[in-house]
Amino acid sequence: MDIIRKEINTCNIDLHPAAEKYAQDIFDIIITHKKYLAMFLDWVNNINNINEILSFLSKSKSDFGKKSNIYIIEFKNKIVGVISLNSIDKHKREADIGYWISPDYEGLGIISKSLQTMIDKHSHEIKKFILKCAVFNTRSNMVALRNGFSYDCIIHKGEIINGVYHDQNQYYKCSSLK
Repeated sequence: MDIIRKEINTCNIDLHPAAEKYAQDIFDIIITHKKYLAMFLDWVNNINNINEILSFLSKSKSDFGKKSNIYIIEFKNKIVGVISLNSIDKHKREADIGYWISPDYEGLGIISKSLQTMIDKHSHEIKKFILKCAVFNTRSNMVALRNGFSYDCIIHKGEIINGVYHDQNQYYKCSSLK
């Protein structure tokens, strides 16, 4: 499980495989920005103590390469978010992508660069990368389009956030894997 590194404007972005040592940083971001993150991520409101993050990271570490690949995003030596291949289907050779970043680091291209780096790293094993985001989440929709994803369809009431159903846009990107 190597660190994946991408240089952005002479500052490195490192993608670290999930590990418990990142729990405090991840927890601090979630707690500090809980109200904002909860507008886009339903699970955020369920995080109340660091043990929940430790448990998630421990499970992610044991599932790495099997069911999912969870990476911690580090920018300028600071943990700023998470990006992942969720629900890896090895038979179909496809995976759903998920990510979130501290609002303090939005708009810097970190997610776009991390996304492309992760796709490059896994394109030898994954044929189809799928990205779903709430229709109202303009930033995530733009990430998909900026990174060469094609619009696939709308999934009506495809996501629940804070007890409310939201439509999702689904995008896909295929690797050159045959």
